Amino acid sequence: MRKLALAAMALAAWAGVASASAPVSGATPGEWTQAYQAAKALAARKGIPILLNFSGSDWCHWCQLMDRQVFSQQEWRNWAKQNIALVLIDFPHDKSLVPAEYAARNEGLMKKYGVPGFPTFILLSPDAKTVLGRLGASPDATPESFIAEIEALVRAKGEPDSPDPAAN
Repeated sequence: MRKLALAAMALAAWAGVASASAPVSGATPGEWTQAYQAAKALAARKGIPILLNFSGSDWCHWCQLMDRQVFSQQEWRNWAKQNIALVLIDFPHDKSLVPAEYAARNEGLMKKYGVPGFPTFILLSPDAKTVLGRLGASPDATPESFIAEIEALVRAKGEPDSPDPAAN
């Protein structure tokens, strides 16, 4: 029984790439954070979109699959640190993974964006005022395919990859 418990804990720790490791304050491009306001400020300052990851990090199979197949891969990390602010909006069974002050905020964001289940990925404009699109999990997801989906949403909504000097 003890071996089973240790194995379960190890699996949860390994699978939780975007969960327990997500800082609760501050934001850096391409790194998961739970600090929504900090990520909004970062995105506005850098002119990069925001990806909200609505997750059940310690229990949701599809969330863990996306962590393993996409978010833990070097190709994703390299692309993300140049192109996107990442926010984990987590609903774990282990409530200690989310600071108490974020729990109510997470519920509010889930209602605001009409999140039906986990994982749901919401792509926001750099000013966080426009939903550029929604993404979900796929058994065949790769960093390449997920990046392509994000880039297609950004292009479809007319968000420039970099600030447009002609817009001044």
